[in-house]
Amino acid sequence: MARGNTFRCFLQAIFMLFIILLLSITTCAFSTPLPGSPLNEQEYEKFFSLLISESSAETLCTLRYLHGCGDRTIRRFDAYENHGVTPAGPICTNLESFSHFDSFCDFAKFRCAHRLFFAKRIPCEDDKVTTTQASDATPKQEVISVTSSLPTETPKITENGSSEKEERKLHSAEQKPMKAMYKSDESVKVNA
Repeated sequence: MARGNTFRCFLQAIFMLFIILLLSITTCAFSTPLPGSPLNEQEYEKFFSLLISESSAETLCTLRYLHGCGDRTIRRFDAYENHGVTPAGPICTNLESFSHFDSFCDFAKFRCAHRLFFAKRIPCEDDKVTTTQASDATPKQEVISVTSSLPTETPKITENGSSEKEERKLHSAEQKPMKAMYKSDESVKVNA
């Protein structure tokens, strides 16, 4: 039974990738939005048409839960929702109580955990639109870095002659990875 569910999830993921590729081909010809920017209303309508049923959205959430945001399928899906580039920094959403998230991955996980599959990312009010400068444009005056005027921190040397930074690296390498806690098969009820 578990093998059948896994296979069904795999087929749905393949189907979603096919739809994403098809939609990305059709939308590329019509507009050239800024990479990393959120989708507009019409683009979100197309995007959410992929997740018409909750089972499709749950499949994507299951993949995200099992493989994380670094999975290739998840990265492609996230990139499609952000015009080809998943933003690295904080993002804003249309949710009233949780309007800011530290990363798009946090937002996507929140969406899955709270079953808010159709929550949207929106532009933040304080976002500045960044554009690339043409090669023939004249560059503006060079800005002096503030960090160059700050005093540098002198490393503290420990008893054995190494710096604190080296000690932290040594101790972090010695730590054992955390074990994930999963429910046992007996405690999980399967809806038939």
